[in-house]
Amino acid sequence: MTVHNLYIFDRNGACLHYSEWNRKKQAGISKQEEFKLMYGMLFSIRSFVSKMSPLDMREGFQCFQTSRYKLHFYETPTGLKFIMNTDLSVPNARETLHQIYSTLYVEYIVKNPLCRLGDPLQSELFSSRLDTFIKSLPYFNPRALFQERLLFDAAVPGNQQRGSMADTMPKAKTSPKAVKFLFGGLAGMGATVFVQPLDLVKNRMQLSGQGSKAREYKTSFHALASILKNEGVGGIYTGLSAGLLRQATYTTTRLGIYTILFEKMTSPDGTPPSFIMKALIGMTAGATGAFIGTPAEVALIRMTADGRLPADQKRGYKNVFNALARITKEEGVTTLWRGCIPTMARAVVVNAAQLASYSQSKQALLDSGYFGDNILCHFCASMISGLVTTAASMPVDIVKTRIQSMRMIDGKPEYKNGLEVLGKVVRSEGFFSLWKGFTPYYARLGPHTVLTFIFLEQMNKQYKKYFLEQ
Repeated sequence: MTVHNLYIFDRNGACLHYSEWNRKKQAGISKQEEFKLMYGMLFSIRSFVSKMSPLDMREGFQCFQTSRYKLHFYETPTGLKFIMNTDLSVPNARETLHQIYSTLYVEYIVKNPLCRLGDPLQSELFSSRLDTFIKSLPYFNPRALFQERLLFDAAVPGNQQRGSMADTMPKAKTSPKAVKFLFGGLAGMGATVFVQPLDLVKNRMQLSGQGSKAREYKTSFHALASILKNEGVGGIYTGLSAGLLRQATYTTTRLGIYTILFEKMTSPDGTPPSFIMKALIGMTAGATGAFIGTPAEVALIRMTADGRLPADQKRGYKNVFNALARITKEEGVTTLWRGCIPTMARAVVVNAAQLASYSQSKQALLDSGYFGDNILCHFCASMISGLVTTAASMPVDIVKTRIQSMRMIDGKPEYKNGLEVLGKVVRSEGFFSLWKGFTPYYARLGPHTVLTFIFLEQMNKQYKKYFLEQ
């Protein structure tokens, strides 16, 4: 018993993935032509079975058998089609194909933010786990395969020098990890260019009415209008350089740590980490990235807050590097990590909330039948996830913002710790002031996520085109 090959097609007939293990004969045509023939044959067989069968085919088309091999078929609710060719002795493999979808495709593709659904699968982790899974099947017999291979090599002249099929198949080139991390940071920076005004408004709202002062802005729209009126169009991009540095440090570090830990926690048989373990990995990666990115965060908060201060109190940083240099010189290097604990706490809350809510909302949208695996589904899932994430993280975020923007009064800081910030905000400004800036914060999360994915996909596409020659 053995497995020959596996195809994965999307609902439109595009081949997303192909693997083979013991294929003795090639089609003699290009892979693209082979994929079209396979999908066309599948369509014809399904049409024939549904219209001409003398029996009630309640389960639909499941397999097709010739005198030499058997074709097994499984289709998901979203239209993905899994096709596996085996020898005749393999029983119905529909459940096996379902497991490939539910335990491998969903875990390593659907839940992977670097994989864009609907595009050819380029994940090395998915390919290696699929290979491990297939070879662990009870009807994948390495000894039998080896014996069959010897007989085949002996029967075909010149085939002894070819080696195994796996060795002769050219391996697809993929981007190095360093390039993936670099593109992750650059994609985040590109998205920041578009959402920076929302970040500015959110920070101004959180600082509005600080202490016993009257609230400067009634709503987020009032804040935006006031900034445009008093500081001009360029004013809404104040602190952009700091925002870009934050993405370059925080996003790249978080992505790198998450990928490394995820691979280490994946078991040798290909089983991915449990939900709890993935949550812990996400929170650890977020906290580490937040620690590395805190200096840029401090600079960003101060630069975006500068426009609301009186002329004699403005810091007047020219750019993020000028801000970092002056903070180090005037207040000491440790000030760069002021508010580090609430910054890391916010990252933990955000990563935990996003991981749970994004996966659940995306799966619910797909199960509804109204959405496919496309960018609209990603955007809607991001906005639902953003609502949960914003509500959970804003109280921690306002603590971070107040601490990082505070001044020294008579040689003493305005706030001793985060708990004092929470207490003063609730007493002086009201309980719901903990969610100041909710609208711009929420409006930023969804678009930033989607734009990051779009930029990441385009960079990967161009890299493969010009450097991997694909």
